[in-house]
Amino acid sequence: MNVEKLQDECAKEIENECNHSNITNEAVVLYSTNCPKCIVLEKKLSDAKIKYEIENDVKKMIEKGFMSAPVLEVNGELMDFKNAVDWINIKRSYK
Repeated sequence: MNVEKLQDECAKEIENECNHSNITNEAVVLYSTNCPKCIVLEKKLSDAKIKYEIENDVKKMIEKGFMSAPVLEVNGELMDFKNAVDWINIKRSYK
């Protein structure tokens, strides 16, 4: 499967999730070390008016097996920086 097709499928899956979910009922957690990407993701979440919690405990991140930050968790689904930005952008477009 090529990269473009995979990205298209991921975008459709995220869009479908957005169409069938109520943002106020979603559990959104940003795992952050306050690195530059973490700060960007936090700003994007705030600008999109998405309610979220911040988790800065590196020990918890290590226990969860995270190798880098930021990680965005939405209803138990983990997203790296790029996927989190894509998810936020899609959410923003449906507001």
